[in-house]
Amino acid sequence: MCVLDLTEVKALGVRVRRSPERPAVRAGSSCLPCGGRPASPKLHNAYRCKRAFPAQPPSTKTGAHRRMGDGRQKCVMEAGKGEKVDHLFQDIYIMPDTERSRKHLIQRHGGPYSLSFFYTGLSRPRDGFPSFQATAYLNDQDFFHYDSEDRKAIPSYPWSQMEGIEDWEKESELQKAREDIFMVTLKDIMDYYKDKEGSHTFQGMFGCELQSNKSSGAFWRYAYNGRNFIEFNKEIPAWVPQDPAALNTKQKWEAEEVYVLRAKAYLEEECPAMLRGYLQYGKTYLDRQDPPSVSITSHGTPGETQTLKCRADGFYPREIELHWIQGDDTQETESGGDILPSGNSAYQSWVVLSVSPQGRASDSYSCRVTHSSLAQPLTVLWQGARAEGSQGAREQ
Repeated sequence: MCVLDLTEVKALGVRVRRSPERPAVRAGSSCLPCGGRPASPKLHNAYRCKRAFPAQPPSTKTGAHRRMGDGRQKCVMEAGKGEKVDHLFQDIYIMPDTERSRKHLIQRHGGPYSLSFFYTGLSRPRDGFPSFQATAYLNDQDFFHYDSEDRKAIPSYPWSQMEGIEDWEKESELQKAREDIFMVTLKDIMDYYKDKEGSHTFQGMFGCELQSNKSSGAFWRYAYNGRNFIEFNKEIPAWVPQDPAALNTKQKWEAEEVYVLRAKAYLEEECPAMLRGYLQYGKTYLDRQDPPSVSITSHGTPGETQTLKCRADGFYPREIELHWIQGDDTQETESGGDILPSGNSAYQSWVVLSVSPQGRASDSYSCRVTHSSLAQPLTVLWQGARAEGSQGAREQ
């Protein structure tokens, strides 16, 4: 069992619009990933799997991996009693090589810093999913969002409070132009494959990275229906097709040499320059160190196996380690370890351990948390039915 990580959806440049007719997705909904591997926060190797949620009542459980005609698998939502499931995720794909690009989103204290854009185009928009969406990130933090319905670049908090960080009207016009090009490309691909039936998805992601104020990396690639389509190689420079239809796209995008030179200049000069400008406003925010609040809860009846859950919440940056310890020995946890957004630009994580009645009698279990905001690892002791901790640990 895994947990649906909504950051994975956001990483596709997709934002869910809540509809009065449909419930919102709840972080923590159960999902059975392709191959049975954890789906969050790491995007395993099932990027070519289509995450499709069946149009069934939330109380219906299904865990089948449905084989698609081209050999790819369709990951099917498994929703339990009380789960809120939004079925609008049909035909949204995990883009290939996303993990390679997501490395640019992970915040490390003092850098590197990254500016990334994720675009998604749908041939058949539906309630909650406009035909085009663009989301920008500074490291792993939402910067702004644009879609084909509002047609405005809307900054996220706290960037919306920073006067002068960007000309949002100008940014909106830029995104409108990119939307037009993006959707024309989607139509060209569909025409090539004669894909007239069903909904089809075109995705793009590009961005740059700074280390010690110098350009240290960049990427620019596209995918069609979850498959690699075309990627820009700035060293050649040229667009490298990864799909038969991409040969036509390459010809259009390289019709004039200046088009290729502009793409290279964007990744190597313009994007890093924009990122430097944004860091003048937001570097302190991106470098912040928010310590985790840690708690232990337990479930079980006397004389039976006890389930212990150690939860860390509200921490930033993202990287954290949680371990159950018995005496001096690290225990193998049964579940958890995923790092998910907590809804306030911070993160949450947890680990679960089962303790036998004999182990419970020893009262020697503790949860050890390591995070960059802590001068030393934080240890929270579990003593029977109560948890006692240090350094501000609290009980749920």
